[in-house]
Amino acid sequence: MKVKVFAFSMPYFSLTWKIDPNEVELTVADWLARNPDAKVVAIKHDAVTSFWYPPQLFVCLYHE
Repeated sequence: MKVKVFAFSMPYFSLTWKIDPNEVELTVADWLARNPDAKVVAIKHDAVTSFWYPPQLFVCLYHE
């Protein structure tokens, strides 16, 4: 089994501290389109948030 990790974050000095869900979707869809032989077993995500740091999102795509 292999793992592809996608990381998304916002700059510290940003007007909004929101990760664009369209960017996440397009990035994952682009990778899947470039890897048509990858059989996805599971997709998991983990959000890291803090008062002092902008949000970060990690998406792990487990595939064979």
